[in-house]
Amino acid sequence: MLDNSVAGGIAGGMSAFDTLVKEAAEEANLDHELVRDRAHAVGALSHFYRTEAGWLQPQVTFVYDMRVEPGEVQLAPVDGEVESFKVSLFLLFLWVLLLVVSCDVR
Repeated sequence: MLDNSVAGGIAGGMSAFDTLVKEAAEEANLDHELVRDRAHAVGALSHFYRTEAGWLQPQVTFVYDMRVEPGEVQLAPVDGEVESFKVSLFLLFLWVLLLVVSCDVR
C-alpha cells in the first residue's frame, strides 16, 4: 500500500497545486522548484468525514504523484507536524511520492 508523504488543507485564495508546493516544503523539506517541476495531478477523491458530533462533512482530496530516484531527496520533518518518514523496501526500485492535498467543500 502506498501512503502520502505530504498533506494539508487548502487556504482560501490558494490553488491545490500551490498548497502542495507549500506543504511539501513545510512538512517534508522538499525544494519548491523540484515539486513544481515534477509533481503532477493524478486524480481527486470525493469523500465524507464524520465529525465528533456525528455530522458528515464533504471533502475533496486532490492527489499528486512525484517520481524521484532513490537517494535523490531526503525527506525530513520541518514543521513538527510529522514525526518521521519511512520508505518500504518494495518501493526502493520505483519510489513514488503521493502528495495529497485536501479541502473542505462548503
